[in-house]
Amino acid sequence: MELLDDLLAELTPEKTAGYDRARIPDEVDDLLLRLVGRLRRADPSELPQAWPELGDRVGMLCLIFAERMAALTVRTGEAEHARWGLAAAGVGARLIDPRDGMVRLALLHDALARIGRDPAPYFKDAEPLAGPSFLEDLRRFPERAEDDRSLAAMRYEADADADGFR
Repeated sequence: MELLDDLLAELTPEKTAGYDRARIPDEVDDLLLRLVGRLRRADPSELPQAWPELGDRVGMLCLIFAERMAALTVRTGEAEHARWGLAAAGVGARLIDPRDGMVRLALLHDALARIGRDPAPYFKDAEPLAGPSFLEDLRRFPERAEDDRSLAAMRYEADADADGFR
């Protein structure tokens, strides 16, 4: 998909090595924000062409981006970061495995709750990029029992680094 070629060329393995441990925000965050933004704005008829071009590596980067956006949501108090993270989680789950997306949903749900936002509308907004095998999980996640959607249920715990919440 020509729409993404320039961004895919920039998301090299060298540039993205260690992305999961990089400071938040990072230049790779900006590249992924642009990539997810283009996917969100694309004509839905163009999207089926995009998925094979993105591949597993970009799918994993999207899942990592979703985690990082949860942290940034809490650090800044800005829910828009969670909106981008949820869209990226949908892309990553579509490209890799829907189960990998579930953990990111817990992180983003928790982040929105921590800043006092109702997560449901943000989850709804992410539906267009979620694959069919992830869509129902995305739709139902906000309604799950607290003990089934918590960080602990996903074997995560809130932490902090030198820059804040992580």
